[in-house]
Amino acid sequence: ATTGITIAGQSGVGGSWSYQFSLPTAITFDQYNNMYIMDAGNNRIQRWWPGSTYGVTVAAASMSNPRGMAFNPSGDLVVADYSNHRMVLFPVVCPSTTTTTMAPSTNPSNQVCDTAVWSSTFRIVAGTTGSYSTALNLLNAPLDVTFDGYGYMYVVDYGNSRIQRFPPGSTSSTSAVTIAGFTSTGGAGLSEFNNPTSMFIDLNGTMYILDRDNYRVVKWLPGQPLGFTVAGGHGTGTTLDKIGESYAIYLDDQSNIYISEYGNHRITKWLNGNLAAGATTGITIAGQSGVGGSWSYQFSSPTAITFDQYNNMYIMDAGNNRIQRWWPGSTYGVTVAAASMSNPRGMAFNPSGDLVVADYSNYRMVLFPVSCRKFCVLLD
Repeated sequence: ATTGITIAGQSGVGGSWSYQFSLPTAITFDQYNNMYIMDAGNNRIQRWWPGSTYGVTVAAASMSNPRGMAFNPSGDLVVADYSNHRMVLFPVVCPSTTTTTMAPSTNPSNQVCDTAVWSSTFRIVAGTTGSYSTALNLLNAPLDVTFDGYGYMYVVDYGNSRIQRFPPGSTSSTSAVTIAGFTSTGGAGLSEFNNPTSMFIDLNGTMYILDRDNYRVVKWLPGQPLGFTVAGGHGTGTTLDKIGESYAIYLDDQSNIYISEYGNHRITKWLNGNLAAGATTGITIAGQSGVGGSWSYQFSSPTAITFDQYNNMYIMDAGNNRIQRWWPGSTYGVTVAAASMSNPRGMAFNPSGDLVVADYSNYRMVLFPVSCRKFCVLLD
């Protein structure tokens, strides 16, 4: 579908009523198709039930410029409270007496009970409100958060150019373990980062960190003092040994790395088979290197990237206000979502396969319904 349906928010009108947003950014779903939206301009997270005409605030608590959010394995909602330099946890409350034991895994799915609510009394699980420094119990502008299946929390501590790991049950006084980026002033050495923005963890606990201002992706094995560059690292530029300004990476099940190069208007793939030997060049698989445009084979400042189960690639072509789908091996993309979007940010598939977009400057969430022919089978 190329025509979207506004499923949340009021098109072009920002506000703080339950049916409105102010600059929505991130979005995720639970297994019941409930939608969770980071309503950044209102410093809150809203939950919308399927078919609802308004949202319910599930997290607010005097947050300031919240960024990343994630569910921990227990179903608690954890938010990177960027400008307050802290991580806050909203405990889940499940009235149901049914208990489910989850098997440990890396990057657990968003599993919550169907009657879940979140306490309005939050808990600081890392950092101290309004205080920032390089101390191990403090943060400086945390940008992103993820969990492993054992409940350990990984924080991209953007302002300190490091990755911090906090144990389950951490509090504001808990000291983290710095597991990557050991000079908090930042740098270009293999023990350093310079403004990391996002990370991906594989099933073995190996981290892939997008080191934005060093124009590289660093692979960091568990427990090691140094990472090693697996993409870029030669400054910015359009040649295939370099990456441009970037904000998103994706790791497939073969451990190939895909980089959405905002500054170079392209998507590059770095093959896992070359990574162990130290990859020297990537492969442009979508877009035209260094040339922005609106043709089907071009992008203008791409940001987010994701894949479906058939290895089709979906790119948030932010400068063109559209989402492009590229089939494996294709030389051009097909617009699967446009609909007069303005500065789109986050995107996600809901459990039905519909594509949902945070339409940032239009203050709304837009859903593009999936259409499957008879032979189309959606896998669990």
